[in-house]
Formats: sequence, structure tokens, C-alpha cells
Amino acid sequence: MDPPDPVGSSEGTGLLRELYDLLMFSQITPEKAAEQFRLRAEDILSHTK
Repeated sequence: MDPPDPVGSSEGTGLLRELYDLLMFSQITPEKAAEQFRLRAEDILSHTK
């Protein structure tokens, strides 16, 4: 049996999917996507402690 997913992992996965879609449809640059991921991932992680 696998261990449970870490707290916040579903939010992180959703964030990656959202930014990936924006990137693939040229609605955001790779640099902006990376910046947004870092900012929003830090926010997700800060609320899961």
C-alpha cells in the first residue's frame, strides 16, 4: 500500500496543470509561468504546515 500524498499536493498539481495550459496556448511566457509557480506554490506550502 502506498503512503498518502503529501498535504497540498493536489493543489500543487492543479497549479502545474493551470500554468502548463496557459503556456501551451501562449497566454504566458515560461519566465512568468515559473514566477507564478514559485509564488503560488510557496503560498500553498505555507498553508499546509
